[in-house]
Amino acid sequence: MSVEMVEVTVWVVVDENGEYAADADRDNLEAASEALATRLVKIVVNVPKPKPVELVATVTDEPDAAELKVA
Repeated sequence: MSVEMVEVTVWVVVDENGEYAADADRDNLEAASEALATRLVKIVVNVPKPKPVELVATVTDEPDAAELKVA
């Protein structure tokens, strides 16, 4: 029996003060990213239904060096 998966996309904007906002729609974060220097991160995760999973990610200055682990 295969587990049904759902693809989830979340956008996260982090400003130079360390404050952040997240939304499924990138356009909703545009106003938040205009005030200060920011980093915008797109996160795409395939999540099994209905079991919850907690993940922890580290994003570096070089996107190809990012790391995602099960917490």
